Amino acid sequence: MGSCSRRARARRRSHLAIAPIIRARTGERARITLRNALDEPTILHWHGLRPPEKDDGHPRLAIAPGGEYAYDFTLDEPAGTYWYHPHPHMRTAAQVHLGMAGFFVITDRDEQALSLPDGDHELCLALQDKRPDANGHIAYNVTMGHDMMEGLLGSAAYVNGVRQPSIEVDAATYRVRVLGAGSARIFRLALSNAQPLTLIGTDGGLLAAPVALPHLDLSTGERADLLLDFSSLAIGTRVMLVSLPFDAPYRGMGGGMRMGMGMGSGGMGGAGVVPNGGAMEVLEFVVTRAARSRASGRAISPERLVALPPVDERRVDATRTFRFRSAMMQHTINDTVRRHRAVDVRQ
Repeated sequence: MGSCSRRARARRRSHLAIAPIIRARTGERARITLRNALDEPTILHWHGLRPPEKDDGHPRLAIAPGGEYAYDFTLDEPAGTYWYHPHPHMRTAAQVHLGMAGFFVITDRDEQALSLPDGDHELCLALQDKRPDANGHIAYNVTMGHDMMEGLLGSAAYVNGVRQPSIEVDAATYRVRVLGAGSARIFRLALSNAQPLTLIGTDGGLLAAPVALPHLDLSTGERADLLLDFSSLAIGTRVMLVSLPFDAPYRGMGGGMRMGMGMGSGGMGGAGVVPNGGAMEVLEFVVTRAARSRASGRAISPERLVALPPVDERRVDATRTFRFRSAMMQHTINDTVRRHRAVDVRQ
């Protein structure tokens, strides 16, 4: 995970970066070699991309410690915010939690013609929640029950591996790509000054036109491409990116039963697990510099973004139904448990 802008500064860490950001253009050939320096098997999956099956990071392709895997595929996706993460069976969540994930940003000619903020005015922010111990150490320690069934919920928000960082920004408009990289957390993102978020893209790339939102829900694996306008703010202004409280579909063991059992710390020395839907401070933006030019200081929000092809429902060839269930520590799709080498549906 990383910051698109290498000059963006964050207190409590010299910069915002964990894993490299991969940047490419539509139509380019991606040739990437994964070398496994872990002490357990791993493999990488390119989340949102459409490579051939041999390059998609299926768990059966996991390589042992010291092994290598060569990827070679062509990028035919439109401009958008994608990401990569490990995909070994039963260890995906743990490896992502500990930092093995990053942004895969694709651009194309149509996007570049929009003159959206870039360079120092573009940020990639991977949002997680973790349970640090008294020394700030992070581990992936799940308990039986809700941790296993619903995913790990943490006691504090982390952005690119930094706990609730403070980022210095210009009085300008920023393009901010956000990724939900936690195990189970649903973030309801908003700015503390009630300024709207301008959504320009989602998992599938740019929207047809910007949409102003009072807040944005972001779940695991989801991406959002935002414009945040700091151009009218005075030097020294501080604005928090927060997760607003809401009635979550499930709240996990951080609330209710776990707290009642005296287990609310969620780890040795933790400050208490925040349940899904609980309020959280995510990061702080501090306006420290005037815009470097009049152009970079003004709000940049095109009226139109890209022309999306219409969907003709009359051309649908088939309709499929997938029923997801979790019961008795088992997850099923259409009442079928995952089998390592089985193919249940073909297009």
